[in-house]
Amino acid sequence: SSQQSRIMWAVKISDNPNGMAMFSSRGPATDKRIKPEISAPGTNILSNRSPVPTAEVMWGEYNQYYVFAGGTSMATPLTAGAAILTREILAKRYGITNPSAALIKATLVHTAFDMYPGQYGEGTPTQELKTRRPNSDEGYGRVDMKQLVDIGAAMNLVDEEAGLATGEKFERTVQVVNGKLLANLMYTDAPGTPA
Repeated sequence: SSQQSRIMWAVKISDNPNGMAMFSSRGPATDKRIKPEISAPGTNILSNRSPVPTAEVMWGEYNQYYVFAGGTSMATPLTAGAAILTREILAKRYGITNPSAALIKATLVHTAFDMYPGQYGEGTPTQELKTRRPNSDEGYGRVDMKQLVDIGAAMNLVDEEAGLATGEKFERTVQVVNGKLLANLMYTDAPGTPA
């Protein structure tokens, strides 16, 4: 509608941290897996500026040392940095000195922030995120380092390194507090074939 068009053009590209950039890829994967799995800010991020005089100023000059930039080139390093800090927290706080990639991913996903309903608000004609996480727009949510740093003793981490074969099972008993349980299971698949 024309009202939706006016709203879309009036919104700035990074005016709300709970919105997904309109140029972000959305899922699901062709086999219906949730993609993306996690989100991170990727618009108007302050980044190092190249000292080469003819280098582009990306999205805009901040000063002689920094420029604004965006896209996966900004969101990916932010998420990689969060993964490194997650590994450090797991080692120092929980004594898991060599956490698996699956445990690091599960911890990031578990502490992610649900951006629902997105930047335009719930019940609006342009509501961006139709469902709470996980969904194929934000995945399990936006990387949330505050939530990750604040994880407490109630978080039960299991890193089953041996793996399971078809037909095997692994059981874990947990105590549910206040009738709420948020559980995330992540695993590392065996490499696929090139075909």
